[in-house]
Amino acid sequence: MQLIKFCNSEHNINSGAGLRVGTLFQYRTIENSELRDGEEGNFEFVINFPEEIELDRQTANLLLAGAVHFGGDDDLQTPRFPGTMSANIEHLHLVRQHANSVVVKDTSVRVKRTTINSLIFCMSAMKDATNCPFEGYNDSWSVPIQKANSLANRIGELILLQSKLDNFEKHLSKSHSPSSIKHLGINIRHQKVEYRDRTLNVTPKKPISYNNLVKLLSDIPFSKPTSFSAECEYRFIFDLVDQERIYPPVVDYVDLNLNLLANI
Repeated sequence: MQLIKFCNSEHNINSGAGLRVGTLFQYRTIENSELRDGEEGNFEFVINFPEEIELDRQTANLLLAGAVHFGGDDDLQTPRFPGTMSANIEHLHLVRQHANSVVVKDTSVRVKRTTINSLIFCMSAMKDATNCPFEGYNDSWSVPIQKANSLANRIGELILLQSKLDNFEKHLSKSHSPSSIKHLGINIRHQKVEYRDRTLNVTPKKPISYNNLVKLLSDIPFSKPTSFSAECEYRFIFDLVDQERIYPPVVDYVDLNLNLLANI
């Protein structure tokens, strides 16, 4: 399996081109309609409980996203996700509440998650470059999928070495000097994109566990609609951080000069 970057010849790094790392939100308005996803970074789903069902308190609090909170003597902390999360209770019928669970029926909740903006680099995980999923591209370059971690770390190094303070949220320039950006950290995540519908219905016959729900809400940057599935995307996410906060990018992309990819 290869990680393939489909491109035009002038953008092939094997011919000396630089590397452009885009941003998550850029793909909401990008000119290329094949790549554009107006809801990039968002995920909305509906939870329907038409029949009486008992939910553990932790799951109930996470699903309701603070709209209603069920407390207890050993109050549990709801996980925090970068970005925003909101819940709109379309209908709630609380049958009864126990110490560590609640029972509901005829209940419907719409949850929306929006992640923060991040630097991203997208490739396709395919056996070879025979079938390009994008029209208009005439070239490609690739690395074995086993080297995904090496590629991610190298791009992260380049972002720290070559980015400017004003590429990121303004708080960065207030707390760091231009010479200190290379001493900041980069949080890197990379994996295959999961293709799913924007709306998810959870019923008593098709339940979702607390751990799976947390994973779903955490992996918003790796979720795309099924209409994009032919791309077989493998996505790299880069977040600039220090010990206190994440600094999202405020530009559409960062161009990197690349000698350093040669030895991956």
